[in-house]
Amino acid sequence: MKERDYGSYIEDIIEHMNYAEEFTKCMTFEEFANDKKTVLSVTKCIEIVGEATKHVPDSIREKYPEIPWRDMAGIRDRLVHGYFKVNLEIVWVTVTSEFPELRPMMENVLADVDL
Repeated sequence: MKERDYGSYIEDIIEHMNYAEEFTKCMTFEEFANDKKTVLSVTKCIEIVGEATKHVPDSIREKYPEIPWRDMAGIRDRLVHGYFKVNLEIVWVTVTSEFPELRPMMENVLADVDL
């Protein structure tokens, strides 16, 4: 099986940021926090973003220092290793504030990739 190139991981990051935002569109925090299906779906999207981030090579991370690569990977670890206690406020801020800021940066990275 062919190893995936980092461009595929960047596509995964953008795709799952989009899913998370789509799932929470038009919701308040309270609605989000009380909707278990959405919470689980969005949490999984954040996990995928974090895991895909870990596969982006250091050379790309260094080329785009404005992107918080370590934080993106780290939130996945905090979610996965949080042992059933997810801070929904952090999840909400990630999806409603951080993802919209990060998406254009990730799209710039993707535009530089020769897929």
